[in-house]
Amino acid sequence: MAQYVKNVLDCEKPGEMPVRTLSAHELVVNLQTAATLGLTVPAEALDRAAEVI
Repeated sequence: MAQYVKNVLDCEKPGEMPVRTLSAHELVVNLQTAATLGLTVPAEALDRAAEVI
């Protein structure tokens, strides 16, 4: 995403920029923040998380 912003700030037209796909992703769950927001994180999400804080 940062590369897109840089390209726009460098005056490149958004319609001329190539479409890029996400190369990697990681799920991190912060249980304290979830509790503060009143959210319940499903067990399946916790099992798939790379990190649980």
